[in-house]
Amino acid sequence: MLDKTAYKFSVAPMMDWTDRHCRAFHRVLSKRALLWTEMVIADAVIHGDRDR
Repeated sequence: MLDKTAYKFSVAPMMDWTDRHCRAFHRVLSKRALLWTEMVIADAVIHGDRDR
């Protein structure tokens, strides 16, 4: 279980928003941030554009 008091703020995963650039920006704001990766739909992983 995560210690919720150890983080200044927490960012929820959001589709097309919490990409690596967004997480890097949040890391600049606070070293004590709980950051989650971007949400990806399973069909997009299986059948999506491989070049992307």
